Amino acid sequence: MPTYLDWNDVLIKYTLQGLSLGSHVFLSIDEEAIEIIALLFNEPRPPHGWVEEFKRVVRNRCIYNEEVNVPRFAQPLRDTRKYPRYVPFLAAMVFAAYLMGEDEDKNIYSNDYFTHLNSVLGLEGKRGRVGGLTRGEDGKLWEDWASWLRTSGYLPTAYPGEGPEKYKQYPKSQTLLRKADKDNLWRHFSTTHGWRKDYDEVLLMQKIRREAQSQSLTTHLQKILDPKSEMWLRSYEAISNSCYEVYEDWRESDGSETRLFASEPRIRTSLDGKIYRTADFFSGVVGYQIFPRQTRQSAFAELHVTHNGENYMLTEARPGWYSPLWMLDGRQLTDGLKVPITSQNSAIKSLFLPARDFWVLTLDPDTPESGIYASWDKGIQLGTEFILLARQTVQDDLATLRDEGLLTWQSVVNVFDSWYEYHGVTVQSEPQAWTSIHLNNDALRLTLQPRTTFSINFIGGLRAPRGYGWLVGYEPKLSLASFLPDAILTVFDETEEAIYTATIEPGLLIDIPWKQAGNYRLVIEQSGQSDERIVRILNWSDVPPRSMDFRQIADEFNLLVYGVMVRDK
Repeated sequence: MPTYLDWNDVLIKYTLQGLSLGSHVFLSIDEEAIEIIALLFNEPRPPHGWVEEFKRVVRNRCIYNEEVNVPRFAQPLRDTRKYPRYVPFLAAMVFAAYLMGEDEDKNIYSNDYFTHLNSVLGLEGKRGRVGGLTRGEDGKLWEDWASWLRTSGYLPTAYPGEGPEKYKQYPKSQTLLRKADKDNLWRHFSTTHGWRKDYDEVLLMQKIRREAQSQSLTTHLQKILDPKSEMWLRSYEAISNSCYEVYEDWRESDGSETRLFASEPRIRTSLDGKIYRTADFFSGVVGYQIFPRQTRQSAFAELHVTHNGENYMLTEARPGWYSPLWMLDGRQLTDGLKVPITSQNSAIKSLFLPARDFWVLTLDPDTPESGIYASWDKGIQLGTEFILLARQTVQDDLATLRDEGLLTWQSVVNVFDSWYEYHGVTVQSEPQAWTSIHLNNDALRLTLQPRTTFSINFIGGLRAPRGYGWLVGYEPKLSLASFLPDAILTVFDETEEAIYTATIEPGLLIDIPWKQAGNYRLVIEQSGQSDERIVRILNWSDVPPRSMDFRQIADEFNLLVYGVMVRDK
């Protein structure tokens, strides 16, 4: 059976899987997560299940004489690779918070969290904080976890509470969706009229947000979906991903109104396909490739897909995405596509491209200078132009948005019989102005409506390969896009010392006095809303050389072209 250190490694790997640098990190652990994580061990599932095995391993390593013994698993805090050694214990704390229900939100049981934690740790007879944690030892572990994430280029999300809630709030802040929330969302999808099974993540979240104040949603869901809540402002993408995972499970279910956790892990059987835009540099001809999105379940599997007699092996292009595959035609864009996937080590059975009336194409979030557009599911970024690929059926709705001053574009080009590209599209009005507009295709309004009143964009500099930061001496400048006149910018270095604070105005280039190579945290605040970004500045010696790409990609004019190298035949 896997050891405590084995669990430590796979928990870190799972938690960071699919995240780009600068992402907010949640150590969000539930039954499904534990079962999926355990697939990485490639060992037979124990008769009592992986959840019970995980608890057994944590108890054996972390509990001694019916107390938590921190030195046994966290002294020293880091291993020889400088990785944290205490992640299974933190995961157990989060799992206890996940098990909490609605009563905790209503403050009915103030010690409910410790009841669940003591049960997870095998200390059912204990009440309140167990021995070994009475001096805030767990708080020190959470602080070190935050420090390690920042040093690694990520944004931590665990934070303490006030007064008696101080240490309980750390694990509770990691539970994006608790068990009661997932059950409630599933029931909402099943019993509320109008929920289809072809939404992408952006549209799904817009619909959920619209119904966030419904009494049918849990108190915790309503709280985290409040646009002014701390959780929403810090963690929109993580909340969105968690809700979409529940939706995908429901989409593949048999229609049951009740979400059941089976004795075996429920593994998703399909991958979502997005679209990736290509444009020939010389001819200007535009095409679209199917762009498979990677899931945590599929990330470590070998997957093959067959289309029109051609076999493709799915290869990771970057965290969260596989490389684009074949070119799509107008019929496939209009009708959608579902093609079989074969795998020896995964339950994934198909690649699914939904039938859509429109697609929002934004610049590559890691390297926007590349000019590559795809449906990255990042939503609309204020101050940044995007491409809208739309069917003729929504042209009247787009004209309405333009006439109302909500949207504008520079040009329109026909790419297929009934599909058009709208170039240079920008949002012109704040979120509130969109709420009163009625369109025939309401999904169009919900998707294009901005989420916030401001955004920050990085301009210039020299990026390291694959968007891993900027090179020292060639750092980026910052620009604010906003419907309001100004915002407050604060920049913190790796020691959390504020090195720069200023009130900034929209449209101006801000030259930040970066001190040296390292990770910097930028916080923008405006009218009760805030946003965080990580900027990584690298020394030239930090960028490893990449091997030459010898895959032949062209054969023209008696020359062989291999990536960046050209050879005579």
